[in-house]
Amino acid sequence: MSVRDGLGALSIGGGFAAIADLVVNGGDVLVLILTFLLDQSGLVYLLIARLEAAAPNVAWLPAGTLSTLSTAIALVTAVYTLYRLANRFADRFDDDD
Repeated sequence: MSVRDGLGALSIGGGFAAIADLVVNGGDVLVLILTFLLDQSGLVYLLIARLEAAAPNVAWLPAGTLSTLSTAIALVTAVYTLYRLANRFADRFDDDD
């Protein structure tokens, strides 16, 4: 089995699991996973950056995909951080009233 086959099977299974979570739990598990990934985005970014650095020396690592993923994670992290800062800033001024 190749890496591509494993990822393909994981995506199909993950899709069914996501649909089942939405139907049974209203998406609680998906929200939990998304929250975890956003809270640990620095660790995820570090892992992807290290894989991106190793990609030219490891044949089965897709360098272009890892570069794109690294950029996407950095952008999502920046937007999420700005959102949290704006909420904290707004809460601070709401408490002063």
